[in-house]
Amino acid sequence: MNQIFINIKKLILSVVLATSILIGAVACSKNDDSATTIRTPAHLENWKIKPIVDESKPYMTMLTGVPIGTKIRFEVIASKADILLRDVWVDLNNNGKWDDESEDVSKDNATYTVKSPIITIYGEVESFICYGTNMQLKELDVTHNKWLQQLGCNWNLLKTLDVSQNEDLRGLKAEFNQLESLKINNPRYLTDIRIAVNNFSEAELLKVSQGLPKIKEGNFYLNQPKLEREHNQVNSEIIRIAQKKGWHVWLNDWEWYADQ
Repeated sequence: MNQIFINIKKLILSVVLATSILIGAVACSKNDDSATTIRTPAHLENWKIKPIVDESKPYMTMLTGVPIGTKIRFEVIASKADILLRDVWVDLNNNGKWDDESEDVSKDNATYTVKSPIITIYGEVESFICYGTNMQLKELDVTHNKWLQQLGCNWNLLKTLDVSQNEDLRGLKAEFNQLESLKINNPRYLTDIRIAVNNFSEAELLKVSQGLPKIKEGNFYLNQPKLEREHNQVNSEIIRIAQKKGWHVWLNDWEWYADQ
């Protein structure tokens, strides 16, 4: 009888040990998976300060020029369910992980304290407004958020912007930056694009015009020559291509450049 009891006890111990090993292995596997997805994306290796992001999730990341400790404000629109479930949140210290309630984006008119020059917003964000009067963005990457429909980044310090992966983009406001390059690839729903008061050469603006979708009607705010900060170089070919695709081209105090 004692021998039977001892054998049963050994069997139970063996099962418990095996279960513990299995749980440990699964936990290690999860940690390993997390470790392999939290890193600097290859296409952002050239940033002055490298973002650390979780590439397994949709994200938008940016480099701000404001000092640590600065209070900033931005607007994020996503599904309420995603926000409440914390599928949409902001990483303020560039570690690729949710830390505490300060990274919650569910509150209206919230302000956030900058803990790192790199700020990353996770989730299926449909609208992102980050005007530069309080953010001073030097870099902005939205290529890993295919749900983006509206992007407003006026009054920042951006020199390049890539929206070529944002196929659902409907509106882009990027005026009063230092843009020299904009990658755009026929976003099918785009009807409003504003890139006046930047540093585009004729060659780069030609690429932008060629990258616009053919639509029934849309507005292309291109140039504001009366402002000293305006350095966009516009020619008739840039305008012609845009107009041929259904775009109204606006310049000179937002006067509509009539069809020629």
